[in-house]
Amino acid sequence: MSGIQMALGVKRGVERVAHLFRALWHKGYAQVSTDYINGFNELLRQAMLDAVNKRCPELTALFNLFYARDSMCFFMVDDALRVILSQEGSRMGCVLGSFGFDLVVQDIYEAVKKAFPGIVLRALTDDCNSAVPPQDDLQEQLKLCGEVFAATRDQALQIAGLRVNMDKSCVLLPLDPEGKE
Repeated sequence: MSGIQMALGVKRGVERVAHLFRALWHKGYAQVSTDYINGFNELLRQAMLDAVNKRCPELTALFNLFYARDSMCFFMVDDALRVILSQEGSRMGCVLGSFGFDLVVQDIYEAVKKAFPGIVLRALTDDCNSAVPPQDDLQEQLKLCGEVFAATRDQALQIAGLRVNMDKSCVLLPLDPEGKE
């Protein structure tokens, strides 16, 4: 991975992201945080298969075995067996699911980082965190935050069919670095 995705194969990734973003906050960086609505279930399955083939082609046959066809999923509800047809997303409980999800969203995060090279972007699977550097005035910084958020939202929908969860997403503006406000 390119150093963006901290959930996959990065020791203490969550701690690293927390410490990095706290330090950036104290330096006046604004923060943009996004999360996806029902991400694992709504992920376009073909996007996952394409991402696996692009990033880990040696796993393509295995992922095709589990995800190239629709499949029935069995589960119990109130002592009754229920069956659903799994057509999109990664299946709950599937060992490959999180890995496949991370491979897809990596393309989203890389596209946003490429569009905004001055931001710091780190992700923990479906939680994307961007730090927007201080600008000449707060309005400019807020405008840039909006652009980063919109790019993340648009790339997620375009690449993977994922919708941003507005209830779990936010923009945090920094306190005045000189402590005047």
